[in-house]
Amino acid sequence: MKLIIKENIKLATNVFDDMGIFWAEIADKNHTEHQIQFLKNNLNKKGLILDLACGTGRHLIPLLAEGYRLIGVDSSLKLLRIAKQRCPRIDVIRVDLRSLPFKKEVFEAIISMDTSVGYLPTETDDRKSMIELNRTLVKGGTFFVDVFNIKQLKHKYGKKGQIDRLNWFGIQVLLKICGKRVFRFLKLKEYPSFYLLQRRLINSDSKKLEDLWFIYTKNSEKVKKFNHKVRLYESEELEGMLSKSEFKVKCILGGYEHQEFSTESTRLILITTK
Repeated sequence: MKLIIKENIKLATNVFDDMGIFWAEIADKNHTEHQIQFLKNNLNKKGLILDLACGTGRHLIPLLAEGYRLIGVDSSLKLLRIAKQRCPRIDVIRVDLRSLPFKKEVFEAIISMDTSVGYLPTETDDRKSMIELNRTLVKGGTFFVDVFNIKQLKHKYGKKGQIDRLNWFGIQVLLKICGKRVFRFLKLKEYPSFYLLQRRLINSDSKKLEDLWFIYTKNSEKVKKFNHKVRLYESEELEGMLSKSEFKVKCILGGYEHQEFSTESTRLILITTK
């Protein structure tokens, strides 16, 4: 199957289209390996699997190599092209999650890893996507939802003091004055082709995780700025949304090794059936 683009879908500008080449490097390898092992422990190879928001194929490609049958979907054309370059034989489609181009009850399982829920414009759109996913899942099929635990993130990033805000303001002033030299002075996260300076916080009003990224590319020696936002849900809210979309929640986990969920868990994983 070729890379399929539905010409009639209207998608908003996707932040991952702009930062796709960087996102491919940002994904943590060890974190991804834990996710893949979790999926292998919970999936079977009999039916077709939908990889929701598959991005660059970091789950899709390894699972395909293990003998699983998958189709990947994403709203970012740039990420899908990267995935296709990595593995030309994969099946990937650019879609609007609120209107999927699939018949009823075609997938034995659907996987949504690494906080893929919450990027649509409104909560109503998220609910519409859940109804669409339920439509495409066979009876008795499994839907895996893996997102950030908002309670843990609120504790970690939600209470920023004045000093933190002033420090961040000072960094931005330095960027304007000194440009790329700031990246030599600050302790930053380094990736193969760039350095990353990141501010992360939780917006208590919108319940969104808000990231502001400054990326310094090594080859061009330019600084690029990106805003990344995703809506987060409490476990009760997400469970309610899934239930209203006719999913039955089998269990709620706090990690990829089937840890019990708590407010301190870094992940919120719901395993549901239709």
